Amino acid sequence: MLQCLSMRSDIKYIGIGLLIGGVTAVIINMGAFLAGILPLAPTPQAVTQPSRAPFTLTPAFTPTSDPAPYLDLSVSPTPDLEILLADQIIQTLPDYGGDWNILIREDGNKVLFSLNAEQKIHVASIIKVPIAMLFFKSVEEKGIPPSTYAEYLSTRGIGRTYQQLLKAMLVDSEEDATRTLRDIIRESQIDVDAALQAWGAFDTDISSRYSTPQDVAALFESLYFGTAITPEGRQIILDLLSTYTPNDDTRLGVLRASLPAGSKFYNKRGTVTEGRLIVGDAALMAWDEGGREKVHVIVALSYVGELPTTDVKLVKGIESIARLFWNFAAPPSP
Repeated sequence: MLQCLSMRSDIKYIGIGLLIGGVTAVIINMGAFLAGILPLAPTPQAVTQPSRAPFTLTPAFTPTSDPAPYLDLSVSPTPDLEILLADQIIQTLPDYGGDWNILIREDGNKVLFSLNAEQKIHVASIIKVPIAMLFFKSVEEKGIPPSTYAEYLSTRGIGRTYQQLLKAMLVDSEEDATRTLRDIIRESQIDVDAALQAWGAFDTDISSRYSTPQDVAALFESLYFGTAITPEGRQIILDLLSTYTPNDDTRLGVLRASLPAGSKFYNKRGTVTEGRLIVGDAALMAWDEGGREKVHVIVALSYVGELPTTDVKLVKGIESIARLFWNFAAPPSP
């Protein structure tokens, strides 16, 4: 405190001294002018003052080259590219109308894009994937050795063999087969909720067909990474999900032709057109990138909303999302 008071006193006396000195200089100069010692001041000329530019922060690094060229989105993704992907998806959705629930996830843990992904919604026939998984869980509970699954599925069943029922449900999306397999699960008395939660699906109801994009992604990932059911049951479901049908070239299936050689693509579409409009698709795709497997899951579900739409427009919307994703995630050309 004393040091602060002393500093203020010094400043005070310095200020008084400067004031006295300035007044004295003015008196001396005036006297010199009256005595003819100093010449008359020249006529003042207009002086151009520099314009005051708005205050801006100068970046620490000033580019010395031309602006960066177009950025190829096939390079390794960065946070900036993820923002660009999100902006592009958000900007394109109004072109197709409807309401959307979307999740794009990488390697089972990194979210690349999310829109209403935690909202519990009707997922239509996509629910048939967890039904197939629960069926194999019931087979496990019966104590059927996994090594005998092929023989068991092809010789046992209800009305049809289990193998035929699974194919009808997952490949042909048949509702009769779905009801039969759901009845088998219920009669087995396995703890359905506990199994779903163990697979990361906390908001999934196979009876009402309600789930979330987040749950659907978790189910595809737990199936693919082998944490849900036996390896034998896992492979049977994956083989059925990868079985090609003509409609597989639409929706997320537009990516099939672009995937690198040796890639894997598993998907299940969902559609409701009677009573309400639902158009969706869920897919897991994997490919080798620099000696490391890259795995992506896309879940895209669309519904009637405030913006007018049709089933055709919603299908095109899913295909647009797929292409924007591929621009972002495509591996570099060899």
